[in-house]
Amino acid sequence: MSSNVARSLIEEVVPWPTVRFAGVRVPRPAGGRFPWPTLADSKSHYEAALIGALRQTVSLGDDVVIVGGGFGVSSVIAAEEAGDSGSVVCFEAAGEAAERAEQTVELNGVGERVTVRHSVVETEGSTRGDDVGDAVPLDDVGSPDVLVVDVDGAELAILDALDDSDQSPRSLVVEHHAVPGGVDYHPAETSAAVGDAGYDVVSVHSREIPPAFGGEETVFVGRRR
Repeated sequence: MSSNVARSLIEEVVPWPTVRFAGVRVPRPAGGRFPWPTLADSKSHYEAALIGALRQTVSLGDDVVIVGGGFGVSSVIAAEEAGDSGSVVCFEAAGEAAERAEQTVELNGVGERVTVRHSVVETEGSTRGDDVGDAVPLDDVGSPDVLVVDVDGAELAILDALDDSDQSPRSLVVEHHAVPGGVDYHPAETSAAVGDAGYDVVSVHSREIPPAFGGEETVFVGRRR
């Protein structure tokens, strides 16, 4: 069997070159040790706390807004949980990340119900890269059933804006960890801000992460009072 035929057969199972983050196919990150995907490139527990919270919170038919889309993994998970009758709008501030998020949703067959926007909602937080999108007020993101906040240090600003906005999503999913050179790890403060925005914290998901990021990631799920 020629190498081209063998590769074609492999691509029927795994689109080339992609790896899996928490079971979601994503374009392989640059800078791997080898020019082809390996198991070392995959991250089975990628954003495990956030993904667990999404699976608990998003229901069939929900409209979901994700502020801080990263590689698009959370958008795929939310789209799977919302189903064909739901929708996901992902706001990602960094241009390169927004492009990869678009590729990720297409790779996983949910592109028809996920919209990726290269925009900053209220504040850019610790945006990675120089290509930062235009600013969008929180009141202009739509009227979601579930609002997901994953903004690496700007979560308190988003929650403060939510308290002053006309938005009233049924549920909140708020991710928090330390940001090197910026925000320290203060889960109690984040939990209090969820309450100040008008939500009861109904569950908390956490996982260990590198010490530079506080040693722990915490995700709060809030339910509208």
